Amino acid sequence: MLAASDLDGLVRAVGTLDRNRTLALQRAADTLLVITEGADRRSVATGKLFEYLAAGRPILVLGEETEAARIVKETKAGSVTSAVDSRAIAEAIRLRIHTGGAEKPDASAVGRYAWPQLGALYGELIESVCADRTD
Repeated sequence: MLAASDLDGLVRAVGTLDRNRTLALQRAADTLLVITEGADRRSVATGKLFEYLAAGRPILVLGEETEAARIVKETKAGSVTSAVDSRAIAEAIRLRIHTGGAEKPDASAVGRYAWPQLGALYGELIESVCADRTD
């Protein structure tokens, strides 16, 4: 599908890349895409989303009722749309191209999802669970 003639010059598949090259491409992208299963998997917010937030590029989430969408809206890091409505997806892409990602992310909100912050929160959770454990 990515090789379709109507996508020529718009989409390219680069195959498997090392981590440094992957992160560099994310930082250079016009828009980063998060594809979800929508309402079928509302709680999903993959690790890729957090890499995308760190890249500082606009994010488009397909799946407006997902946790990933909630995070992107909260941080003002991009936009969200349906995961299943092809017209809504096309319109979101057109809008993203037109606006060029004019809205600036909320740096403070994005910072709450940085790996060190998330690691600290998980550490606190583990400590809390272990402290409450009775043998």
